[in-house]
Amino acid sequence: MSIFVLDDVVPKALQKTIAGTLLSPNFPLYWNAKTVEFTEGGDSPGLFWDNNTKDSPQLTHSVIVDGNQTSEHWGLLRTILYQVIAKTDMELEVVRCKINVTFPQCNFSFGEYYPPHIDTVHQAEFTAIYYVNDADGDTLFFKTPDQNRLDGAFVVQQAVTPKQGRLVFFDNKTVHCGAPPKNSNTRCVINFNFAQIGDLAC
Repeated sequence: MSIFVLDDVVPKALQKTIAGTLLSPNFPLYWNAKTVEFTEGGDSPGLFWDNNTKDSPQLTHSVIVDGNQTSEHWGLLRTILYQVIAKTDMELEVVRCKINVTFPQCNFSFGEYYPPHIDTVHQAEFTAIYYVNDADGDTLFFKTPDQNRLDGAFVVQQAVTPKQGRLVFFDNKTVHCGAPPKNSNTRCVINFNFAQIGDLAC
């Protein structure tokens, strides 16, 4: 499993513009009851549950769905795509792009996290998470859960802390999850799912 962490993936001036826009009180965000779709207390396809797993509502904004632009704000974010292409030397197409905003949750204890999962977006092969602001609430990466259960909990292989301008890039089959912030008021990320150009079905 290869996980690539890139700091300052876009210039700092653009980092500030993205944060100022997405965290503005005028930016449209929409209520979701869960961070991922799942069956309470049980494993679902592409999603796993252990003793440390909980979920909570989040606010979201869809930018690209099934390869189609659904938000006027894609123009602000497309530079992130160009930088990912430059850094990975891969020809990539965005299949999905979604903004997620989470907040401190009083029912989460230290070490608890959102449901570990793999991204199952149709045709997508790679995932990137761009961190809009400095926050706590690390992104956690696991080995395949059926290979690393330990006393009812999964073993964290790597953790990436949200830092403005940081991007983490990985294969879609990598099991990962986020966690709500505890010391920060807001945790805002942009999730990208990519397909390699040439691998998209006609």
